[in-house]
Amino acid sequence: MVAKKSKKSQKNKQLRIGIIGAGMYVAAAHIPALRRFHTVKVVSACRKHPERLEKFCKAYNVPRGYTDYRKMLEKEKLDGVIIASPNYLHYEHTMACLKKGIPVLLEKPMTIKSTEAFEIHEYAQRNNIPVVIGYNRHYWANFCYAKKMIEEQQLGTIQYITVRWLADIEWCLARGEPPESFSQKAFFEVGGEPNFRGDPKLAGGGMFIDGGSNMLDAVCWLTELRPVEVFAMMENRGFATDCDTMLGIRFENDALCSCTVMGAAKTFTGHQIYVHGTKGSVYVDDYTIFYQLNGQKEVQVVDLPVDSCPTANFIRVLQGREKIHCSTKDGLRACIAVESAYKSSQEGRPIKIEKWV
Repeated sequence: MVAKKSKKSQKNKQLRIGIIGAGMYVAAAHIPALRRFHTVKVVSACRKHPERLEKFCKAYNVPRGYTDYRKMLEKEKLDGVIIASPNYLHYEHTMACLKKGIPVLLEKPMTIKSTEAFEIHEYAQRNNIPVVIGYNRHYWANFCYAKKMIEEQQLGTIQYITVRWLADIEWCLARGEPPESFSQKAFFEVGGEPNFRGDPKLAGGGMFIDGGSNMLDAVCWLTELRPVEVFAMMENRGFATDCDTMLGIRFENDALCSCTVMGAAKTFTGHQIYVHGTKGSVYVDDYTIFYQLNGQKEVQVVDLPVDSCPTANFIRVLQGREKIHCSTKDGLRACIAVESAYKSSQEGRPIKIEKWV
């Protein structure tokens, strides 16, 4: 889906962007990407904390700030909205934009309930309103190369997938002070309101709904395999929500996947995915890609194109220059898989995935 074009090209039109959830991640990822487009202006931003909102607007030259997203949507004439609010508000904020016909870039996870994700997906499709989901690996050159290899059947039939993500987000899970590298972007002051991610009611979960959903999205997108059964074990490690997860997945073609996610790792952090097929294997991580076909030497792919990002794709969709690279269907698939994993851990049994898109 691309934004509808008028007779006059939209490429040079000044785009008016609003932000709901004007916090640390917007400052770190979305603002730098938006600044690369000379025809884009962030005209308004919303967050509930008035002092941090004021600092955000001052730091990034945003002319108007709102503590109520409803007022922003009523008063501003917006071409698109970036939503990076706490996870439990994604559905409410996205539907409010869609009902006004405003395209959305929605940060992951799409929602904390698959029923809500399905409603967003159906509404956006039915009304032809662009919604981009913020899973980054759809835009990374090494992952795109791996996907092309799989699509071209260079690996043969996929039989086994190994996923590993070790991260140190203990400060999030503990709802403590952010590291110095994040404090300024979060406009955090000692004793201030903590990050939402350590609260299961606000985030919908812990490390798995955050990092784990990235990995499940990547696996489903890379392989286009349909998961039919999951079994998960999770440990909180003293936090209010999950820190570590061990997940097994069976796919419709009887391929298997083992997924390890750790939330308070101090060493060997990063993520890796191996995809093994009947004709060969491919490995991708944060930066690199290797593959080995049967009977041949291992090859590292170099001279890859420059990575893109969800923000750039969103703007180009609005300009009519690109199609959506991470859609509501991708977001919904990740929601279904993540929800099934949490249910498996809570009930201590394998969970069959009956519905898929």
